[in-house]
Amino acid sequence: MKTGLYLLTGVVTFLCSCQTAVLEPEAYMHWVNDKSNGLIKEQTIGKVKYTVAYRPGNYQLAKSIMDNDSFAMKKNTGKNHCFIIRMEPADGKTQVLTIDAQEKQEPFERINYYLSEAQNDIRLVEGADTLKPASYIYERYYNLSPAQSMVVGFSQKGSLGDKDLQFAIEDRVFSTGKIYFHFDADKLKNIPSLKTK
Repeated sequence: MKTGLYLLTGVVTFLCSCQTAVLEPEAYMHWVNDKSNGLIKEQTIGKVKYTVAYRPGNYQLAKSIMDNDSFAMKKNTGKNHCFIIRMEPADGKTQVLTIDAQEKQEPFERINYYLSEAQNDIRLVEGADTLKPASYIYERYYNLSPAQSMVVGFSQKGSLGDKDLQFAIEDRVFSTGKIYFHFDADKLKNIPSLKTK
């Protein structure tokens, strides 16, 4: 009898551990932002540190629920991939836009590149599909921070967690060549569900 009880307990525990958690909006956002969950990747190339944070479609929905933004809630389909790319100096001090600049106007030329051209050097590979950005925003921090950020959105093709995602950026300002950030399907499959009601 005890053996059967232990076996049943083990099966129930296994089944529960395989189910994706359902989280309230605030807890969901906290989970996505926790580096230990594998949705934030970092690489340092030369004098620049690149951090790429993946935001699943439900992340923006969670934010709009927290902000009580009914317009954003209605518009959100949950079927998109969003990435935040943060570029910061490896030394933690130098303004990114001024790193190795030779001429006074060079930082302004770099701003123009990030404003209008950088999106052409960004792709997302979802399984066999190579996707171009569907949306792009360059966030400039002026002198409030030495860092710079870009927010890039892609239309989601398949179900989240079915395929690996590979985010690629080629930063022509710093001649990095293509930099790849890999997000495993297993990690994506573990993203909790969002409780919306």
